[in-house]
Amino acid sequence: MFDDQKFLTCGVMAEIPSWLANLMWHMVLTMEIEKKDYLQVFTLTKLPTGQHIIHEQEQPPYRSML
Repeated sequence: MFDDQKFLTCGVMAEIPSWLANLMWHMVLTMEIEKKDYLQVFTLTKLPTGQHIIHEQEQPPYRSML
């Protein structure tokens, strides 16, 4: 599902640095789960010590934090 073209919304392209978008694609591609949902959700929080990332999908349930 994620081996073909990859798309980002205009808002993501305008607000998220390319290195961070590439990291999120890497997180999707390296998920250790049998089936990947078409909708991947990232919650980004900027902390004084760096970037906090929560990566989730609904079905099947998956959650990872960086």
